[in-house]
Amino acid sequence: EEDLNAQTLAKKIKTLWLPNARALSPAEAEAIRAFVKSGGNLIATAKTSLYTERGEKRKNFALADLFGCDYAGEYSRKNRLVIKGANEICGQLAGEMEHNEDFALLENIAPDVKILAFHRNLSGQEFPGILFRKVGAGAGIYAAGPLEDKYLFCMAGINEINPGLNWTDKRNPAFQKLICNIAAYNNREIPLIVKNLPRGILAEVYRHQADRLRG
Repeated sequence: EEDLNAQTLAKKIKTLWLPNARALSPAEAEAIRAFVKSGGNLIATAKTSLYTERGEKRKNFALADLFGCDYAGEYSRKNRLVIKGANEICGQLAGEMEHNEDFALLENIAPDVKILAFHRNLSGQEFPGILFRKVGAGAGIYAAGPLEDKYLFCMAGINEINPGLNWTDKRNPAFQKLICNIAAYNNREIPLIVKNLPRGILAEVYRHQADRLRG
């Protein structure tokens, strides 16, 4: 949290990804807003900024102006993510991917927002899924559903890990490509290179402190 100020963000990164980061304070939201307007890229998903730092639900996203839409509720039935054609954010990906996660219902979508993907329910009804908006010198990319849950995290038994048994990757690799394409928008720098790892291992590097221990 101490890094969520405009000066630190501008010094350290070009792209900030907020994966369903629900709780943000007004000061943090303002720092993110300044970061984007000055040229940074924001990627946010699901309920990001819908709650205060104390966990109190807001009526709308604190970052609604960056997303280019307002919060209108939640959809919690089966659905597919549909990309109707290649675009500057999703790359050459096109088609339908089984999603089946809750996603935010959106309203008051600004006229300058590009809708890059939709959520389609079993009845064929479509809802905005991935939005793109240029804000100042930067850009806001918002996904109504938690894209990270479909590949980065093992959720709801999708990739169950059982000791003593071989692990089977049941994830859809199209979500991996989608996440990578979105993350690379307007930022081609590679933040981390890891060599000689078996395929399928995710390396996560971070600093941590527990009492006197630092690593």
